[in-house]
Amino acid sequence: MHKLLLLLLIPLWSSGQTSPNKELTKSGVFPDGVYLSFQQLKDGKPGIQPAQLQIRAEKTMSVRQWFKTDSLFYINNFGKKNPIPPDSVFAFADDGDVYIQRKGIGHKFTIVGSLCYFTESYPIKNAPLSPVTIDHAKDVIPRMMDFETGEFHAYSISSMEEFLKGHDNELYDEYMAIDNLKHKRQLLIRYIEKYNERHPLTTSTRL
Repeated sequence: MHKLLLLLLIPLWSSGQTSPNKELTKSGVFPDGVYLSFQQLKDGKPGIQPAQLQIRAEKTMSVRQWFKTDSLFYINNFGKKNPIPPDSVFAFADDGDVYIQRKGIGHKFTIVGSLCYFTESYPIKNAPLSPVTIDHAKDVIPRMMDFETGEFHAYSISSMEEFLKGHDNELYDEYMAIDNLKHKRQLLIRYIEKYNERHPLTTSTRL
């Protein structure tokens, strides 16, 4: 009897989790490549294909590895090697994962949908040979992105309230009815998921 009750409760516990580690990009929705603008990402049409990416040593590599190199190059339609500044890249996709470029670093989207979630993380290197570290209190900044407009929003109660007010009145009223601020903060991820469930991002909406 106890084993049966435990089996019945496990799905309920799982559905109540609010971890942001929910990835929605692993089905080829976003082709691998480099997206030079938000519109290219929205359309799912990279401006630079993986086969065009090169480094000085003429080696092919994954899009993520390419972006982490010191000097970015790609081969244009005329077969010429062209340099490209990192800050001219809006985003890139590699093996189904999407990375947004901010301050010259690619930050992985943890949740991709009509409302995206990601964290900006900036490693600290104190000396040339010292290990790279991250101060989570100062150097990991959670963000949201509206996939309709490409606008970035702070990951905060006030930003969520403002976003829902302009996009989904029912979810807005539901979120505003939560009195406990701590609970409201804890449910931010869940309301990103709820919004995406009600407003799914599909291939047809991007074409």
